[in-house]
Amino acid sequence: MSFRLTCFVIAALLSGCASFHDQEISKIEASKKSLLLEHGRTYYFSNVASYRTQEGVYEGKEKLSHILGEYTSGNIFLVKITAASRDEFTIEFINESSKVIQVRRFILGESFDIEGGGNIKIQSKSTCGSHDSPGVGCQWSSVKLFEDKDGNLVAIQSSGGAGLVGIVPVSVGADYVSVFAPIKNVSIDTP
Repeated sequence: MSFRLTCFVIAALLSGCASFHDQEISKIEASKKSLLLEHGRTYYFSNVASYRTQEGVYEGKEKLSHILGEYTSGNIFLVKITAASRDEFTIEFINESSKVIQVRRFILGESFDIEGGGNIKIQSKSTCGSHDSPGVGCQWSSVKLFEDKDGNLVAIQSSGGAGLVGIVPVSVGADYVSVFAPIKNVSIDTP
């Protein structure tokens, strides 16, 4: 029994937990309205962040298209978000020639959820495994989208993981932010 207790105490002392939270997130004031509140409303945002977390290894993504999972085209200029209803919205990725490159559809309960204040939360699938390492672990990520009081799109990216390295439990978590300016008076070629 004392061997197990000793192992538990050693594991507890060696266990690791690390987290990072960009302090700028707490300074951002959300708009009183949800992006999905007005059905049929369309929003256009720059694809390049006007602000993003840059704290050493902790960096928010520079491109909105990358946050939203669109990596196939490097020439995306802006992102169009259209609220089809409170349960559905679409995102169009548009190049500098005003042509739609890709369209993604999001459905409530399947590809996004709505949090308090009408924030949109897009959850990525978690993955678990050992990946040829001496331990096992899981990782997950999500992005929360909302409009701030100035009309910017705020994307809070959260990621984390937990697992065991041998018998040592470890966990990590981080919250990054990227802010994207709205774009007015846009003319788009539809497919």
